[in-house]
Amino acid sequence: ERIYHIEFLSATQHPTTPVSPIAASDFVGATHLTASRSLAGAELQKVFWRYKQLAKNLERQQAFWESTNETLVKAFVHLRAQERELQDKNRQLAQAHAASEMLKAGIVDAGPDALITINYASEIVEVSAGAAQIFGYRRADVLGRPISAVIIPPHLRERHWQGMQRYLTTGQATLLGRRVEIEAMRADGSLFPVELTIAAVHLASQRVFTAYVRDITERQRMERALRDSEQRFRGLAEVHPVPVCIVDVEKETFLYVSPCLAQLVGCSVEDLLARHPGTLFADPTEREVLRLQLRTTGAIEGY
Repeated sequence: ERIYHIEFLSATQHPTTPVSPIAASDFVGATHLTASRSLAGAELQKVFWRYKQLAKNLERQQAFWESTNETLVKAFVHLRAQERELQDKNRQLAQAHAASEMLKAGIVDAGPDALITINYASEIVEVSAGAAQIFGYRRADVLGRPISAVIIPPHLRERHWQGMQRYLTTGQATLLGRRVEIEAMRADGSLFPVELTIAAVHLASQRVFTAYVRDITERQRMERALRDSEQRFRGLAEVHPVPVCIVDVEKETFLYVSPCLAQLVGCSVEDLLARHPGTLFADPTEREVLRLQLRTTGAIEGY
């Protein structure tokens, strides 16, 4: 551009004189360019036209890159905002999950029952605090061990193994979802009665089984004591000469009648148990008075 500009000035200052050669020192080899006055104007216009085209192209490219850069900046800012929002949501979900796990652990550990989870290989993967208390194990001592070697008595281990294999092979189960009473074994080897319920849980990665175990030693002791007391009562009532009966006031049914009372009424004990207690009273009004007194004071004397 500088070379042609100089040639144009030279041609206008000396219109009758040919343009002197101008050294283009910017080019390698010191190349000389010469041009006449008429050619200088035409070439200069071409150069200006090309320059303008290049300038326009440069402006368009600059505008394009500025627009692209602005778009990229906005996209980056938007992505950063989404990333922060996603991080906040993940943090909230993690906190909610942790709180839920703590809540479930608190509920499970606060209960009196033992919860034991095993995998398909009968290996213990989780135990509750109640399990450690009932069976006398520490949690770290039983994780990863076969449940048959921990809480199942020797005489029931083969039965357990066969049941697991049958379920894993055919899907048939005899204990799942049922509540059964069975013997279990403590850490010291002693046996005690438990109430057992087993549930199958299908996770995304594996299949596990959770056993809910309740120590029923005290309950069975109380049941035995109640049966013994009932037998003693029956023994006394059946030999006593005074007629005796026990009636459920709410349901208005006999719970017990002595042979002496059945003999007094003139029927068998079985027939009397099937009758309504009100049939023993000849006067319905009197029956209502007695029932009201029983509900109010809980006892009737001197009748």
